[in-house]
Amino acid sequence: MTGNVPWSLRRKLLLGVAGVLVMISVVVVTRILVARGGECGADIDRVGPERACVGVTDGGFVFHPTLAGVSETIRRQNADVTDKDAVTIAFAQPIPTAETGSFSLASIQHEMLGAAAAQREANASGAKPRIRLLIANFGESNEHWAGPVATLVRLAEQGRLRAVAGLGQSKAQTRAAMGELSRHGIPMVAAVITADNIHGGGPTDKVTPDGKDVDLKDKGGIYGLARVSPTNHDEMAAGLNYLGPDVLLVHDDNADDDYVSTLVAHFKALRPGSQPSKFNRESVANRMPGVVNEICNGGYRGVYFAGRGTQLRQLLAAFNDRSCTDGPTGPVRTITVLSGDDASQIHLNPADPVDGKIISAMKRNAVRLVYTGLAHPDQWKVWNRDRLVSPEQANPAAAGFETFLSTMGIKTPELTDTDRTMLEDGQAMMAYDAVKAAAAAVQRNVEHPENVELGGVQNGLYNINTSSPLSGSSGPIAFDEIGNPVNKAIPILRLTCQGRIEFVRLSYPGAAVHKPDPIDPNRC
Repeated sequence: MTGNVPWSLRRKLLLGVAGVLVMISVVVVTRILVARGGECGADIDRVGPERACVGVTDGGFVFHPTLAGVSETIRRQNADVTDKDAVTIAFAQPIPTAETGSFSLASIQHEMLGAAAAQREANASGAKPRIRLLIANFGESNEHWAGPVATLVRLAEQGRLRAVAGLGQSKAQTRAAMGELSRHGIPMVAAVITADNIHGGGPTDKVTPDGKDVDLKDKGGIYGLARVSPTNHDEMAAGLNYLGPDVLLVHDDNADDDYVSTLVAHFKALRPGSQPSKFNRESVANRMPGVVNEICNGGYRGVYFAGRGTQLRQLLAAFNDRSCTDGPTGPVRTITVLSGDDASQIHLNPADPVDGKIISAMKRNAVRLVYTGLAHPDQWKVWNRDRLVSPEQANPAAAGFETFLSTMGIKTPELTDTDRTMLEDGQAMMAYDAVKAAAAAVQRNVEHPENVELGGVQNGLYNINTSSPLSGSSGPIAFDEIGNPVNKAIPILRLTCQGRIEFVRLSYPGAAVHKPDPIDPNRC
């Protein structure tokens, strides 16, 4: 009976209250185990002082109650794939045990929804082989990647697993995990990794199991890696063009975070001679009032923040206690803080004390947050004489977004509030594109669908290039010789005091970004 329920209805249910999702999952499929309340199962182990469950599942195990609905969807889709020659793709994520990690549970849920949609689309196309999708939890911040990666390697050696997508953020632990996958020749498609020093390297480049470079032509090269996200260099160029010349760099001093370190390097290269202000992520709330004093006393109007969203929240909150002014009695000087795509991890909750301070500061026009995102549902939207034109009509490059919405069960061109909540952070779109690219590499480029080799899938990724691009939700997908996307569209976004993510402008690498009309100062 449940197999006949339209996807559009099931998707609405997935985005309901997490507790309701758990109740539905327990009633409908009693074999699902929720990580916090049950025992870990096959290929899933308890690790670390928090005794969190990490490992690999087909959706039958739930790593957090928030993910119960989408996990059941993936399990059900896998159960429908009974072909002996089906190929497995793993979707790897750093799933936190609570809202304390650098990846929010909402973002993880959205990514898994996008990944499930890509599997559904690939299998509905009629192409062979059909795709099974596994969920691989590498633990919070990918700290516990070793066990899950060992499972994925074993599955690859058994001839079942043929690619890994997702993979989390630009961190040392992520690089180590990818290094081990690379050592075993497993192709990878990263969804949201943006650090420039993590890329696919050259065709003969190899890395050690710990992810360190060995005779690489390009530092950070990891053989077999492609990504659908723009690089930090391209994000930085787009962002600084938007901000203008009067900008202070505020950055994390953590050299092990590749996302942060490459943003800092690009800022210093593009703005030589600038004097940055840095912080340590431990007890960061104690440092941020001092940073605000530096911003106000230095007369800055723009700030580039190179750090994670969890630390960015503390900087924004610090503006609640002090507003910058032009002169001792002058009007409030609104500070525009611009950051990279990790700012999408901020989901304002008025009941949270820190978020409450951010909202208050935004309402007083003390600060506004703008950031370069990975994708946004409005980036293909245009208005024509008060009539909303569908994305495909507005830009031929947006045809893939229409397909994505259709696969997700979303009607166009209007989006409901529920749709926007799920799509605005861009995570569902990026995960969909990553899994879609991996599935295309399997289905479009193999001679013998009944015997897919790892090298054949790698060749499939090489064939997704400017001569034969793939239509993705975030725009055309084409990889260069080191697996980076070619001419990737970059949306500039704004977080409002209502917690909505507004589209500001679309940028492309190498194209001038024209500063838009000033944001209405009376609207936060």
